[in-house]
Amino acid sequence: MRGQQSYRSEFPEACWQYLHSGINDSLQSPDPFVSSLAMLNTKVGRTRLQRASTWDLHPLARAMLEFRLQAEREARADDPDAMNDGGILPPNQAASGTQ
Repeated sequence: MRGQQSYRSEFPEACWQYLHSGINDSLQSPDPFVSSLAMLNTKVGRTRLQRASTWDLHPLARAMLEFRLQAEREARADDPDAMNDGGILPPNQAASGTQ
């Protein structure tokens, strides 16, 4: 149980660090929680995601990267007009076509 307690105390700190850091710093963070959260941020576009796929990543960050890449592929296959320059539009914006 000691390991679980450690993660429970580290995660809120990682969230705070992520919220108070730039996206580039978060992507490069050695903390797997911070870099994983950054992989899910829509400010990280397809090009940067593809570049990150060549990085040596923690398994959690790698899983979040693969999740985002798959989501990007599915969104493009389903509705190419619902994509903006950097990522997936929120559903309310994708439906109306506004940004």
